[in-house]
Amino acid sequence: ILKVENENVRVPIEDIVYLEAQGHYVHIHRRTEREIVVKDSFANLVERVNKNGESFVLAHRSYAVNLRMVNKIGKTECELAGGERIPVSRNAYQTLNDAFIQYNMEQNG
Repeated sequence: ILKVENENVRVPIEDIVYLEAQGHYVHIHRRTEREIVVKDSFANLVERVNKNGESFVLAHRSYAVNLRMVNKIGKTECELAGGERIPVSRNAYQTLNDAFIQYNMEQNG
C-alpha cells in the first residue's frame, strides 16, 4: 500500500518492473498500468519491496530492477520485459549480473 496524492493505492509487487529515483520522489514503473510517483526515499522503498521475498537489485544509483522482469544484462544497460532499457552503472554491474544468474538458476531448478 502506497500513499499517492493523498490516496492509498495497492500496488502488487509482482507488477513492478523497476523503481527509479528522481530527487525526493520514486517513480514506480509497472507492467500493466501507468507509473506511480511517490514521495519516499529510494532506499526505503527498495528495502520495503525486498522484505516480501522479492528480488529488487540496484542497476544504478537511481534504478532498482525486479529480477523477475529482466530479459538480459549488458555492461551498460539492462533490457526488461516489454523491451524497455535502463542504465547499468559500472559499480552495479557485477552484483546485478550475479544476482540475475542466481535468481534464474533458482527459478529453473
